[in-house]
Amino acid sequence: MIEEKILNKEYFCLLVENSVKKKSQPYMDAVLDICEEHSIEPERVSTLLNMSIKDKIEAEARDLNYLEKVTKLPI
Repeated sequence: MIEEKILNKEYFCLLVENSVKKKSQPYMDAVLDICEEHSIEPERVSTLLNMSIKDKIEAEARDLNYLEKVTKLPI
């Protein structure tokens, strides 16, 4: 059974950030690892991620050509 605190947005995001730092893994992998550890369907996770992590996952997906590239301003 899923622990209630895992379904807390702040706690889940903290788990993701800690996993990325400890294991030096991409955000996508960290989210999937946490889902597997706690028997959570990945489809349910979108509501548990903050915008910062969503943006980082999107950037990783673009770098891996999972999403179309977006032109960036040369800043």
